[in-house]
Amino acid sequence: TMKTKRNLNHASIRMIGTPRCGVRTVQRAVPTFRWRNLIQMCLLCVAMLQALTSGGQPIIKISHSYGNFALYVKSDGSLWGNGINWDGELGDGTFDSPKSFELIVSNGVTAVAATTASSFFLKADGSLWGMGRNGLGQLGAGTNNDTNRPVLIVSNGVIAVAAGQVATIFLKDDGSLWGFGWNHNGELGN
Repeated sequence: TMKTKRNLNHASIRMIGTPRCGVRTVQRAVPTFRWRNLIQMCLLCVAMLQALTSGGQPIIKISHSYGNFALYVKSDGSLWGNGINWDGELGDGTFDSPKSFELIVSNGVTAVAATTASSFFLKADGSLWGMGRNGLGQLGAGTNNDTNRPVLIVSNGVIAVAAGQVATIFLKDDGSLWGFGWNHNGELGN
């Protein structure tokens, strides 16, 4: 139970509970958003440098997962990724965490979205694909099984996707909005 909260120099101090001996525990929460931004910028720079020096296609879309892994789409429609892959979120068929960017899908990708340990991409044919952690149904594939390979979620008509921590929403070409995943706090809007 939180007793007190104050903001002091961009950090928060919280009084947490009262143990049986009557002494309160004090926690100092150090903000991590600045480190995440730095990590995200570094990942973007690495991706851009690799694309520029390899003579490859320019990057047109990028998504990251709280600094844990990154995915990007090149102008030729290829999907690339690197970073932590413990749950198969890169979709490369392994649970290894590559340090350099590796090809995941060779063509047809138009958009990408990442969560904490799952990722999604759209293809030019309007199909929606996902990979990674799925213990709470966050892949929307009808199971709770994790997967390290892309699985088809919706076969056509998807024009946009947005991913949260454990819930994902997507927009179809008829204007309807759909969602799947964990809905414990009303993330899906119902």
